[in-house]
Amino acid sequence: MAMSLLARLVMLCLSGLVGHAFAGQVLITELEKTKDGDWYVNYKSHQPISSIQLVISPDNSRQSRWQLLDQGFELKRFGSYDTIVRRDSQAFKQVKFKLTPTYTSLPKQYAPFSPFSNGNMLIHSGRFFACANLCSGRENQFYLSLTVPDDETIIVDGHSVLGKASWYDDNDGQKVFVGDIERVAHEKFYAVFDEALPSYITQTLSEQLPRFCTKLSQNLFPLSSKPMLYASLSKTDDGRYGTQGGVLHNQICMQW
Repeated sequence: MAMSLLARLVMLCLSGLVGHAFAGQVLITELEKTKDGDWYVNYKSHQPISSIQLVISPDNSRQSRWQLLDQGFELKRFGSYDTIVRRDSQAFKQVKFKLTPTYTSLPKQYAPFSPFSNGNMLIHSGRFFACANLCSGRENQFYLSLTVPDDETIIVDGHSVLGKASWYDDNDGQKVFVGDIERVAHEKFYAVFDEALPSYITQTLSEQLPRFCTKLSQNLFPLSSKPMLYASLSKTDDGRYGTQGGVLHNQICMQW
């Protein structure tokens, strides 16, 4: 690949994302958070398409959590995929949804939204991966943009920007942070800690994670860059509780 994903991210951020030719990328995924805290996803194609197929569809929760804003469309389940089509079977170039920005558990997949206690948010980009028409299995890159209020920070691919970011994504996707918490720089890693987490949790993570990183470097291979740790806490209103965690490329995610 002539240009790394990181180099493309930097180039897109510096260019302001205006007039960029999305070579080889038919479908553009535009995520948006408004000042009122509402979240939207808008899928756009430069060419007319007959359908949009969502890559990650472990259950049918989109049917109740994604609200179509464009009349004449349907979100249907075909086999193991969620698919967007027009009711009249005509071609189209874009379709928009209002999203439910609360935590929901997905079978063997990351939650699309992991809220922090103070309204900050961690989103999982892979939940929004989509293909124009049908997924062929050869798609390995997806183009996404994210727009948030001007005073909010986006952390994506290890970079912090204000207001807007765009990037190419692949594989299982990544966690993208939106909010106003400053990341903490440790010797072995970066961290974004929810301010409502008990101090013994943040202290334990701060002490133990560097040891894990050192052990990994000694026994397997040195890390090429510092990983990012996201640790969040969100309250429920039904009395239930639980934890979720996982590892993505250069990211460690924990939620209580």
